[in-house]
Amino acid sequence: MSKPTKRPLIPLLFAPLIWGAHFAGAYALLSIGCALRWQAQQWLGVDLIRCLLAVLTLAAVGILGALLVQAWRASPAATETDEPAQAARFFARVNAGLALLSLIAVLWLGSAIAMMPPCI
Repeated sequence: MSKPTKRPLIPLLFAPLIWGAHFAGAYALLSIGCALRWQAQQWLGVDLIRCLLAVLTLAAVGILGALLVQAWRASPAATETDEPAQAARFFARVNAGLALLSLIAVLWLGSAIAMMPPCI
């Protein structure tokens, strides 16, 4: 039996952390914006809160998209059967899956920004 290789688990946390930062940042920005009545201010024909939330969402989507592409490209070919290659493929695909789930969650929250009034 071969010696198990240590795989860093920290990269697996990057995508969920980006999602968490976007989630917390969006709600904090929305709360602060509503308290300061930013919805009355316009920028490019759209209220200021929606513009800032859209910028935050686009930044998160860009970062998560880059993480997804990087994780998918890091996966070794499926023809390699040695244990380190299989472990690397497993971690790369789990990382890609987490990036995809986080991307879907960010887009879901971002769609609410476009469809609902910011302050009720």
